[in-house]
Amino acid sequence: MDDEVLANVGMSLSIASDSASSSGTSNNLFAGVTSPTTSGLTDEGALSASSAGRFVWTLIPTTETAESGPTTYWIGGTVSFDRNSSTVVTTMEPVQITVYPDASLTLDYFFQRDVAADDPVTADVVEPKEPFTIAVQAKNTGLGAAKSLKLVSSQPKIVENEKGLLAEFKLVGTEVAWQPVHPSLTVTLNDIEPGQTKTARWLLECNVPGRFSDFSTTFTHVSPWAAELSRSQDEETTHLSLIDGVNIHELVHVIQTDDSGSDDLPDFLVNDETVEDELPDWIYDSSRSKFPIRPVVNLPGGESDSVAATSSWSDHGVTVTVVADVGQSGWVYVRTDDVAATSTLKLSRVVRSDGKEIPVPTNAWTTYRLRHEAGNNRVEAYAHLVDYCADSSPKTYYLIYGQPNTQPQLAVNKKVMEFENHIVSRTPLEFQSFRVTNTGNGELAFLGSGLTLLGSGSSSFRFTSAPLDLSAIAAGQSRDFGIEFDPDAQGSKRALARIVTNSTRGAVATIQLSGEGEEFVASPSWWAGMPTLL
Repeated sequence: MDDEVLANVGMSLSIASDSASSSGTSNNLFAGVTSPTTSGLTDEGALSASSAGRFVWTLIPTTETAESGPTTYWIGGTVSFDRNSSTVVTTMEPVQITVYPDASLTLDYFFQRDVAADDPVTADVVEPKEPFTIAVQAKNTGLGAAKSLKLVSSQPKIVENEKGLLAEFKLVGTEVAWQPVHPSLTVTLNDIEPGQTKTARWLLECNVPGRFSDFSTTFTHVSPWAAELSRSQDEETTHLSLIDGVNIHELVHVIQTDDSGSDDLPDFLVNDETVEDELPDWIYDSSRSKFPIRPVVNLPGGESDSVAATSSWSDHGVTVTVVADVGQSGWVYVRTDDVAATSTLKLSRVVRSDGKEIPVPTNAWTTYRLRHEAGNNRVEAYAHLVDYCADSSPKTYYLIYGQPNTQPQLAVNKKVMEFENHIVSRTPLEFQSFRVTNTGNGELAFLGSGLTLLGSGSSSFRFTSAPLDLSAIAAGQSRDFGIEFDPDAQGSKRALARIVTNSTRGAVATIQLSGEGEEFVASPSWWAGMPTLL
């Protein structure tokens, strides 16, 4: 009746995967089932005459709710209240909902082991600081997309310092998808689709040299439903996080795979399994999975030599011939002594005997570390290279060192070239060219193909001279190369012009090419998703 008060008004939900079931067998797959918000009721749960009450649930599916694809559930329940000393229970008609799969993220953190800076022990020498890397790969192995992913990190913190030196870290760079962004410990990775991997990288400097002997990290998934979860804290909500796992890897070097199926993004060379020998054993690819890598080195006390090196010195530098018994096909890591460590010579090129270039300093590099052990100083100076071998036969590499001030330097006067075609005339709008200059000393030589067009739209562009003049460029000299856009091309076309030389600083340069087959000029915003070639 209109003047009656209903006492102990309540509602309960029952969630099932079968429309005929009302047992609530699937309630445990949702958070928030037992914690609705109410309005219109007194604190004692009474509903006054001629008034309305409201129960509102925010149901949050757990990661187990739709493990194999979109899954259907039926939500029903009961309404109960006391009237005239009697309890009335009414069953609600079930309604159907569809739950879609969640993302499932695995985070792999990479911490660089060695940190280079000015050593306080060597008072008469000032060693330069070298930025070191901390990076993370976020891989989505789930069936749903991760939306608007943001990672909020804190500064690295030393929890144990055997030397007692005051170590301070400074953030000097941040990259997302290997593109520089404003330096910050907070990075936005945006959406990560199923099967996709995204990478963020932080570059830091430290005021003292050293090495990280151990790493640990903690991770908290901050849910956008934090308020709802706080009301359902007594429920089973441990399966709400999209973070499936967090792994930590000791980073040896940032490299770039160049085997079949590789992309143009950097990758991580790590030491996962045998920390004692400090040798890498896995490559974590930026877009694929991970690959084993075999170390080919001469260890102290070894029964046989896997690496043989001979040096040939000249007035301008030194060439080291390294023969490595790789022993298998696949990825190999080769290490030998850096014979030029105490000189002013720098590693400028590494070439395999079949002509393959090993890019410096990406896949070939040198390290110089002063170790303080039991009161003694010990120098570790090595040359390193990473290579993919198609067979197990021994491989010969030539490590070429030269003076930094007598080496060729590559400079290109353009980074972007935009073209527009008129559909009616079918002619290029204009002739465009770029200039390659040798700003260093010594001859600038083109390596491999030297100058190539890459990308899905590369067939719509062409160099204006054939054959190309790829002879060496003398110090201080320049050479112009022309490019035009195919007058018959229609729609937006994108490509890269890549220049590969023996330059000791930036051996590879790229020019972004865009062409429009319509009567408008392309917006440069399309370039945001194109890869960067190093």
